[in-house]
Amino acid sequence: MAELEPGDGRLTYFNAGHNRPVRRRAGGALERLEIGGLPLGIMPLARYQCGSTSLAAGDVLLIFSDGLIEAEDDNQREFGEPGMLALMDNARGKSAADVLAQLLRSVDSFVGHALPHDDITCMVVRMSAPLAVEFTCLQVDSRQREVER
Repeated sequence: MAELEPGDGRLTYFNAGHNRPVRRRAGGALERLEIGGLPLGIMPLARYQCGSTSLAAGDVLLIFSDGLIEAEDDNQREFGEPGMLALMDNARGKSAADVLAQLLRSVDSFVGHALPHDDITCMVVRMSAPLAVEFTCLQVDSRQREVER
């Protein structure tokens, strides 16, 4: 869960057991939003720490489900974090929609004709100057049907 203040780029978030989001700084550095905790519901009294950071103009943030990096080809090899990070490394100057489209094309190409075993949910947020927010998201269920955009 996250809250973004578009006026100053302040992002407050917590992570309840999901993959750590990836931020690509405008200058090219890749970073993870590290603060998180157990999956929600594992321990009834679990407490979660909130993290905060700032997104600057040109920064791109990817929030994604495990279905993205665990997508498998016919040989049961996973797309993996290296494939996802390589695409994020190449996100400079691209719109949120273009980053998401390139990511999904790459996963589709990698998977080929293999049947999916999990859904893929992704949201890409790009801060643009002067600190305006552009985002796009997509969920594809395990039968490869686009559910929401």
